[in-house]
Amino acid sequence: MVAYFTEIFFAENNVRFVCVNDGIDSTKGDNEIMGFRSAINEFYTRDISKKTRSTFQTLALKGKFIGAHAPYGYSVDPNDKHHLVPDDDTAPIVQEMFAMAADGVKPNIITRYLSEWKIVTPRVHIAQKTGKYMNAINKEFPAEWNLTTVISILKNREYCGHIISQKETTQSFKSSKVIHRPPEEWVIARDMHTALVDEKTFDKVQSLIKTKKRENKSTITTSLPDS
Repeated sequence: MVAYFTEIFFAENNVRFVCVNDGIDSTKGDNEIMGFRSAINEFYTRDISKKTRSTFQTLALKGKFIGAHAPYGYSVDPNDKHHLVPDDDTAPIVQEMFAMAADGVKPNIITRYLSEWKIVTPRVHIAQKTGKYMNAINKEFPAEWNLTTVISILKNREYCGHIISQKETTQSFKSSKVIHRPPEEWVIARDMHTALVDEKTFDKVQSLIKTKKRENKSTITTSLPDS
């Protein structure tokens, strides 16, 4: 494509192409090497992409945390950026969510209670703690939880102490389109950090989430902490 534009398209449309760093000026006939240089650059980019993917794969197999930010309920260990430690502020909230779900409380009810107790959402928590996503949070309603977030937390097996990596990839180094890998291709390293919920409770919650029952209309009391 580079060769097409520099050799044909620009010339046909009277576009002057100048590349200062490489000393190229199409009006002087200096652009013959652009196609070859573009191929070399693409090869270099492809090689870097392969090495980067290989590095992440190696870290995943070693059970190293390589996410952009820690899962809600955890913080990145200040002494090791690849290790997770429980977050004193949010770990009890995650544990209470699993306790409620294990008792049969539906995710939509948990969502409502989290909002009523004015507990800020995971993204708002990250924004307040790190300064990231400040322009992407609901500043007017910082404690407005949604059902999708609650379910994703309740389905995250990392709360059992495991590191689960390689769940997503990109189509190629040329495309940033995200591709979701099937569960059988995930890399799971067990018992890499402190668990917030035991396996038995986690599995029970999964079975209850899958079971479709009529919502319990009775009043539910919780012990969620103040935000």
